[in-house]
Amino acid sequence: MKRALFIGRWQPLHPGHQWLFNQKLERGVPILIAVRDTPIDDSNPYSTDDVISAEKIIGVGKYANKMAQNAIRENNLEGITIEEIPHPSPANPLANKDKGAVWKKISKRVITGK
Repeated sequence: MKRALFIGRWQPLHPGHQWLFNQKLERGVPILIAVRDTPIDDSNPYSTDDVISAEKIIGVGKYANKMAQNAIRENNLEGITIEEIPHPSPANPLANKDKGAVWKKISKRVITGK
């Protein structure tokens, strides 16, 4: 299965970035968003912590979900919700059901809330 990796500063994350991510998600391609750790300057007005401050973590698969829960608990973080989407592995029957349409529908609902 194809996957998409987006590496950037995301200073700030804006609708154009979201459009780019959605292009892959709408095709059922899992995405990973990586944030470059850049020093604050005129071109990078936000710290990395500001960029990655999260209200929601989406665990891709049960293991990632469990690790996210552990990290939140161990660091006494509050105000972060955790949701899970099925892992898109070919070994996961849900990922393959209806040629991936079920996985795509679940993932889109969890990611976009729609």
